Amino acid sequence: VNVSDRKYELLQKAREEINIKKIVLEKVASKDIDIFVQWIYDSNLKRRFFEILARVRNGDEYIPAYKFINILQREDKMIDLDIAVITNVIKNIDKIKALTDEFYMNIYPPSLSNESVVKLLKELIALCNEKEIMLNLELTEYAITTQKDIIEELSHNMFYLTFDDFGTGYTNYELVGELVD
Repeated sequence: VNVSDRKYELLQKAREEINIKKIVLEKVASKDIDIFVQWIYDSNLKRRFFEILARVRNGDEYIPAYKFINILQREDKMIDLDIAVITNVIKNIDKIKALTDEFYMNIYPPSLSNESVVKLLKELIALCNEKEIMLNLELTEYAITTQKDIIEELSHNMFYLTFDDFGTGYTNYELVGELVD
């Protein structure tokens, strides 16, 4: 493909990608991740709850997840993102309780093998149980897990395990079968 006509455009995109990478890696390392809520309503509009979304601030703007998830995957920093998000959810649990009694939060499946993440999840689950908030942990489609032992260990508390974007990536019927055994 002749890219000579588009070289400046491609160069600009590469610079933007490098800049986003630098910002995101710094923010994740310092746990400077903002959490947003995306409201979800049931089909009868009788119940509402939300999903926690991770966003990275860049000045007065936010970098959406679709621009940084792949960077964090390539740099092996998804576990660090989960730690930052869970930490912020714990810090904001009273604000969450004021808004809803149920929420969803994504978790990168390999994070379930990380001691720090599991410790934070136990703390979050205990807080949610204490405050009567239903936590739905959504396994993301980006990686596979068959961490039955961790899931079983956490299952002594009240929370639900769900699959984010079921049917895409690694969240599929084969995975459900593996976890059931």
